[in-house]
Amino acid sequence: VIYEVQQSSDLTFRIYDYLDSPAPDINADPIEISFGTVPVGESQTLAVLVENLGQLPLTISGLSAVGSGFSVASVAFTLDAFESREIPVTFQPSSTSRVSGFNSIRSDDPDEAEKIVPLTGGDRTIGVGDLPPDFTLVDTQGKSYHLQEFIDQGKIIIIAMFASW
Repeated sequence: VIYEVQQSSDLTFRIYDYLDSPAPDINADPIEISFGTVPVGESQTLAVLVENLGQLPLTISGLSAVGSGFSVASVAFTLDAFESREIPVTFQPSSTSRVSGFNSIRSDDPDEAEKIVPLTGGDRTIGVGDLPPDFTLVDTQGKSYHLQEFIDQGKIIIIAMFASW
């Protein structure tokens, strides 16, 4: 931390200088991949951008995909400082069931030797613009709301779900 400002007892701003550490530093974007619905017998390929945010070269020693239907070419390569490379990840389902897995990226990053990117695919994922299944919500007054009624009226619907443990 090179500079810190405390605004209140629960709000602190910190400015970091990432150039203090010359070590390689792996980053992956996006932090997770959802393939949505892919028909059985077809495949979809999406990319993970692997970046070196450090000042020294980052050696990627291996890539692997774990989970039914997921695959990635296991290649080794080196990224110079602030260099990036797209890694194609493929999902080819053998059933319509929802599956999950992960992409493992192994490197010589001193504090993150394995970067994990969660993967999901299957028929329970709804993508932007996909029609959702109809459902009914009952509010605290006992009134029922049916999603399909709002869709039939041409209304724009935003569904946000929250959970806490």
